[in-house]
Amino acid sequence: MLISILMHLILLGLAVVIVVAPFRSQKNEPARYRDLWWWLAVSVIPLFILPFLSFYPLENHFFAYALAFFCLVMGILGAMSTIWRTESQRPRARPVGAVIATSILSLLFAALFLPAMTPAREAAVRQECRNHLKLIGLAIHRHYNALRVFPMASSGQGELAVSWRVTLEPYLDAHQIDPKYSDQFAWNAEPNWAFSKRRRPVYECPAAGYRRADPKDGFGLTDYVVLVGDETAFPQGKMLLIQNIEDGLSNTAFVVEAIDTGIRWAEPKDLDVNQVELVVKSSNTNQQATHPIMSSAHSHGSHILLGDGSVRFISSQISPEILRMLTTASAGDVIRDE
Repeated sequence: MLISILMHLILLGLAVVIVVAPFRSQKNEPARYRDLWWWLAVSVIPLFILPFLSFYPLENHFFAYALAFFCLVMGILGAMSTIWRTESQRPRARPVGAVIATSILSLLFAALFLPAMTPAREAAVRQECRNHLKLIGLAIHRHYNALRVFPMASSGQGELAVSWRVTLEPYLDAHQIDPKYSDQFAWNAEPNWAFSKRRRPVYECPAAGYRRADPKDGFGLTDYVVLVGDETAFPQGKMLLIQNIEDGLSNTAFVVEAIDTGIRWAEPKDLDVNQVELVVKSSNTNQQATHPIMSSAHSHGSHILLGDGSVRFISSQISPEILRMLTTASAGDVIRDE
């Protein structure tokens, strides 16, 4: 954390120097090619800092990414301006040479700039995914405050079963749900098409959504599911109270990321905890897992919503035993950070 703060301060100081420097320069001072090294340094420093920050929790670094972007752009503009002014001051100045030089420089910086912003894009997408889970967590607790019970994984029987995601709709920030859902018909029956054949971005991870096509049947997908099982927070056909979760809300999984399952958001279907592998599959780890308990389009891990409403990023290196303890609601497990 201390190192992360230090990186922020370095970028902030660099940004301040960039803003102040033009006002301190002397008027009519001739441009020199050696000034180019200053602007090169301004642009290169963020290229080293951004990848370094990617090893830390990403949701707190948007300010750093904005500063880095500012430094990169100003460094490129400053370097181009220095070349142009230096060439223009020469006897028999050739503006064409300055144009060519600045064009080459801008292309080189663009080649450096694009890979450096990859962590920034991933950070933004990961934060959006976290925000979706936080909204879901708020809706679950609004449901609890209103009815004094947590929602069931699915209510009703057979074809008329209703998913918890549908149950939570009135408790999300969708104040006027239009059209309405009818529990007199199946989720995919024609009377419910207007409701079910909508995309609900809050139930999708943007990282997963970018890389897939919409289903041909028109029903929107979900990347967030609950774990169904006798010892989980969502036992089939039962609604739990807070006091039923003896392991503590902060130690109990409520909603996990699960991509490429084909589950529609309005479909009363989730993951059976007895039929999954205790492994976290990500975009670059554990690719051999076919039925992971958690999976994501992020690198090195996946998100989980805990019962207290907090969202954590679970490393793909986490032990199966820790994962097992997270799935249980009343097994007396004490989980320590791994």
